[in-house]
Amino acid sequence: MNGIEELVERRGDETVPFRQVADHARDYALAHPQDAPVVERLCAFIARIEMVDHEHDVPEIGSAPS
Repeated sequence: MNGIEELVERRGDETVPFRQVADHARDYALAHPQDAPVVERLCAFIARIEMVDHEHDVPEIGSAPS
């Protein structure tokens, strides 16, 4: 199971404020400075998402569309 799948499995039904998610992301970036640029880009991506329908089948990561 990859990290995304684990997050969905363990926490997918929870409702939390984005501030809490941002705090966890900040904690991770501080503890793992080598990964901070990726964490920053992911957070910026999530912050800028507008009206995206996520109720669709998502192909597995790394798979090509049919």
